[in-house]
Amino acid sequence: MTDVLLSLLKIVASIGLLGVVLALAARWAPIARAPAEIRRKFIHVSLGAYCLLLPVIFEDAWEVWLACALTVGVFMLARGRLRATLGCGLHAVGRESLGEVYFACAVALLFALRDSAPAALGGAAYVLPLAVLTISDTAAALVGRRFGRLRFAVGDGSKSWEGVLAFSVSAWLVSFAALTLLTALDPVRTGALSLAAAAVGAAVEAASTRGADNLLLPIALYGVTSLVLEHGFDWILIATSIMAAAIVLALLAAPHRSMAR
Repeated sequence: MTDVLLSLLKIVASIGLLGVVLALAARWAPIARAPAEIRRKFIHVSLGAYCLLLPVIFEDAWEVWLACALTVGVFMLARGRLRATLGCGLHAVGRESLGEVYFACAVALLFALRDSAPAALGGAAYVLPLAVLTISDTAAALVGRRFGRLRFAVGDGSKSWEGVLAFSVSAWLVSFAALTLLTALDPVRTGALSLAAAAVGAAVEAASTRGADNLLLPIALYGVTSLVLEHGFDWILIATSIMAAAIVLALLAAPHRSMAR
C-alpha cells in the first residue's frame, strides 16, 4: 500500500510539474515577447528533459502509463476550457497539431518497450529516441524558422532543408553521445549506428505533419537501433539508407510552398 501511495504521489508531482511548465510558457512568454514557436519549444524541451529521468523516478510501466494518460487529459483541457490560460503557450503557433498528445504516447510506449530491446542497447533504448526527439526536433524547428530558405511542401505546410540538416547533425551527435555513455559498443559501430539513426530520424521528421513526428520519430529510432543490434549491421544499414533516400526523393518531388516551418 505504501509503494502504491508513493507511486501516486510521484505521478501527481509529475502532473504538477507539467502545469508549472504550461503556466510559465503562458505567462512568461508574452512578457518576454517570445515568438509562438519559442514558447512551444520551451514546453517541448522542458518536458523532454524531465521525461529522460522517468526510468530513475518510476519503476513500473503502469506508473508511466497512468502519468501519461493524465498528461493527455491536461493537454485536452489546454485545448479546450483552459486554452486561454494553460493552452496559449502550446496553441499560439497558428497551426493544428496533436504533437503534445503524440509526445505523451511516445514516452509511455518507449518506457514499456525498453525492457524488450536487445541487451546491448541497454538504457539507450529509451534515452536515445527521446533525446533525439527533444533536442534534434527543436534544433530543426529553430534553424528552419531562422535560416530556412530552401523549402519543400509537407501536407498543408512546408519545412526547410536547412532544418533537415540541423536535425541530421544534431541527431548524429545526440545518438553518438547516448550510445557511447550507455552501451559498450566500439566507436566504429557507435558511429555507424548513430548515422543510421540520424538518417532515418531526419527522413521521418521531414515527412511528418501535424506533430506526428513526436510519435513516429521515437518509435522509428527504437526500431532501427534494436534491429541493427539484433540482426547485424550490414543489411540493416543498407535498408535504412534506402528508406531514408526514398523519403528524401519523395520530398524533393513535392511542390514548393512558401510557408513558415
